[in-house]
Amino acid sequence: MKKIVYLVLAVAFSLSLAVGLSACSALDGGGLIGKIFGQSASNTESASNIESASNIQSASNIESASNSESAINTESASNIEFVTITYQSEYGEKYDEITVEKNSAVKLKTQVRLGYTFKGWNINGDILQGDKTISVHSDMTARAIWEINTYTISYELNGGALENAKTEFTINDLPLTLGFPVGKTENQSFLKWNTDQGGNDEISQIGNKQSDLKDYSLYAFYEDSANLLSYRYNADKQGYEVIGYTGNAKSVTIPSSYRNINVKSIGCNAFYECCSLINVVIPNSVASIDNCAFLYCGSLTSVVIPDNITSIGAYAFYGCSSLTSVTVGNSVVSIEINAFWKCPKLKTVYVKSENVANSKITDLFDYAQTVYIAKDISLTNPLFSVVMKKQSDTPVTVDGVEYYEYKLRA
Repeated sequence: MKKIVYLVLAVAFSLSLAVGLSACSALDGGGLIGKIFGQSASNTESASNIESASNIQSASNIESASNSESAINTESASNIEFVTITYQSEYGEKYDEITVEKNSAVKLKTQVRLGYTFKGWNINGDILQGDKTISVHSDMTARAIWEINTYTISYELNGGALENAKTEFTINDLPLTLGFPVGKTENQSFLKWNTDQGGNDEISQIGNKQSDLKDYSLYAFYEDSANLLSYRYNADKQGYEVIGYTGNAKSVTIPSSYRNINVKSIGCNAFYECCSLINVVIPNSVASIDNCAFLYCGSLTSVVIPDNITSIGAYAFYGCSSLTSVTVGNSVVSIEINAFWKCPKLKTVYVKSENVANSKITDLFDYAQTVYIAKDISLTNPLFSVVMKKQSDTPVTVDGVEYYEYKLRA
């Protein structure tokens, strides 16, 4: 019963309070009570605005500080100075250029040149040896200093002889074709050079690669050509003629006699397609080279026709595609058709024969770019003068003979 009474009283109190507040509000018309509650809302909004303004100001300060720092960095970078290092060869040719910060320490580039030893730098007249680290204060030029390397050749000739043997060389001499020694007897023909005594490492030329730049010891090997050259007696020529060769020598020395009788000629097809033959030594006893004697000797590089030879047959050196120079002796009267045809590398010719120099039919000069005419020859062939131009009235001396030099007209 008491609980019911208390409940009724509580409800009544709540209703009275609500009615009272409503009445006050109506009487106040939004005055005091509205102000109380409105001021609270206003204070809340003001606090929010203050905090927002504070945040904006803080962001502005951060941005300002950032811009100031960027300006400082930009100004600092613009104050850095740079200088240029120009690299030159020993001849003053520019081959590289770099830009570095002024007053910085720079190690000059190490230089490599085939066949030379790098000695240092010439910097504005000052010599710096080897690789150096230097402080660079202004633009500068570094010119390389080189020393050319010299290499040696020693020969073991095994009883033979080698004229004008080259015992030293530099990279400027390369490629270097090795000479051909003469055996201690006429029947010994040079076979090959080797870099070891066992004969297993053949060499004929020193190239210009890094691996070729070194000192050499060379060993000469020969073959006995007595049984490799074949002969036939020619009654008309009153002597023997060479009619065949079955060896593989690079240089063949033809004997001046066979069975104590002079060798008088090199017969037809005697060295036909002898592909290993690079050099041939013809004795003064020989008077003629017959037709096709050296036909298609594709490795033959030079020929000296002795002064006793009077005739060179047709197709004698036809197809010798490696032939670069020929010396014609002073007794040669005739050179037959196509004797030197298909020899596209035959660029240099030495002529001691007046008959050959004035010949209108020889193909000896067809590929020539430089012709040397013996000083005592009188030229009467106008065709030669049209094709070739004399270079000087001062003769040049080659192997003890004075020649006038003529070159192909442009």
